[in-house]
Parts: sequence; structure tokens; C-alpha cells
Amino acid sequence: MRNHQTIQRTTAPRWRVALVGGTPPARGALSSAIRCAGGIVAVEHAEPGAVFHALKRVRPDIVIVAPEAAWHGGSVLLRLRDEASFPVVLLAQSSNRRLLDEACEGGVMACLFEPVRAAQVALTLDLALARFRDVQALRQALADRKVIERAKGLLMARYRLPEDDAFRRLRRSAMDTQRPLADMARAVLRSEDVAAPALEPCHQDVMETSSFRHADG
Repeated sequence: MRNHQTIQRTTAPRWRVALVGGTPPARGALSSAIRCAGGIVAVEHAEPGAVFHALKRVRPDIVIVAPEAAWHGGSVLLRLRDEASFPVVLLAQSSNRRLLDEACEGGVMACLFEPVRAAQVALTLDLALARFRDVQALRQALADRKVIERAKGLLMARYRLPEDDAFRRLRRSAMDTQRPLADMARAVLRSEDVAAPALEPCHQDVMETSSFRHADG
């Protein structure tokens, strides 16, 4: 493995990229294209076995993977999907149907095809990062919505409120405390946890949620 973190630049790189798999000539050509497009290669690894530790340590902006048949049907892509917190771009020699199916299942954000060019790299990596941010924002929005629904249901049961009134009180409390609605909902749920008989309800979140008793409808 080669670690390129010692590269000195006068300006921040466009992306910090990890290269995983592929042949040395393919990685060399891709590294050159990345540099020409304004990025740097932060990690380069031929084998997938030890690369996950390096990715967690270096935390690149994006990972480019050139999968091989010995990697057992996209298992590296699936592990990157489940364990990594950055977008993955697939580097392929051709549009193999099986490989593209594995890429879809593995959550790959975009594909590069050899031979790569700097202009192609720039467009593909920017697209992958934009799609990844959109996906992350959507996941967060869905998670927040679930939390808000749970908190709303808790208030409905605790204070015998209709659904609309429970939501209005949750929203009013969030506005009064200048907190995002989802954060206020999490505080409500935590207050239920710490209010068990064996614990003293002295947590700050419990005190904050007392405002629900007096909130305007």
C-alpha cells in the first residue's frame, strides 16, 4: 500500500481519493488523471483485505474500486456500502452486466470506464459526490421523520392529545428552545427513557419537555 498524505499542495485538493484494486498500470493512469483534474490520491491499495482500516484512518472524500473476479461477486462493494461513509465509484474495463448489477446492489454512485481521461474523472467524481450527498440527506430526512412520528405518538399517549395538537406542541417547544424539530423529538424520547422508576428524572431534556404541559395549541 502507498500512502500519499505527504504530498504538499498550496491549495486544498479538489478531492482526496482512495484507489482500491486494479493493476499497477491502471492505478497509475488513474492517479495521473486525478492529479490533472485537481485531486490527490490519499490511499492506494491493490488488495481489499486490509484497505478498510486504511480508509477509516485516512477518510478520503471518495473511493474508486476496480473489482476483480477473486473478490467473490461484489463482496468488497457490499462491505464498502455497509461500513464506509463515503461515495464509491466503480472502475471497469467494459459494461459487464453482472458487474453493473453488483455495482447497483453495492450502492455505487457512478462508473468510470478504461481508459480514463482527466475530464471524465472530474465529471464522474463530482457527480458521485453530489449523488452521495443527496442520498445522505434523504436518509437523514427519513430518519428524522421517524423520530418525529415516535415523539408525536408519545405525546399523544402521555397527554391524550389529538395528532395535530401533539405536533403543534412539539413544534412550539422546538421553536421556544431554538432547536431543530428532530432534535426536540429526540429529547422527548430520551426523557421517556430516563423517567424510569429506578432513575431520577433530572436530565435537562426532561426539564425541557415539561414545557409541553403548558404549550399553546
